[in-house]
Amino acid sequence: MDDHEETTSSERSPLMRPTRPAGPTRQASFIPQVHSPPLVVFLIFCTLFVLMFGNFFMIAPQLRVYEDIICRHYYDEIKGQGHIALTEDIDESLCKVDEIQEELAVIMGGLSVVDSVPGRHYRL
Repeated sequence: MDDHEETTSSERSPLMRPTRPAGPTRQASFIPQVHSPPLVVFLIFCTLFVLMFGNFFMIAPQLRVYEDIICRHYYDEIKGQGHIALTEDIDESLCKVDEIQEELAVIMGGLSVVDSVPGRHYRL
């Protein structure tokens, strides 16, 4: 070693020269960057859009199932004329009675409240 190297080296100086120049463009990261961040964000938004779009189309059939259940219980409780057995098909127009629609509105409102509570979501 010459005198110049002995004076510039210390206990904290690296033993080997770096193979790549250390500069502001190189960042120390534990996670390698495989994809660009805008692409990852775009894929996440596309996935969320597809899931929310599918959920939107499930609302109408789900509402009809709830209405059918309430309607069957309503007409099963009626005795005499107007009694419809649970095994028979019920016309959808018969389920538009105010009592059935009121109970359906209460159930849908309750589900909205339960869905807005943070934490675990339980569905009926």
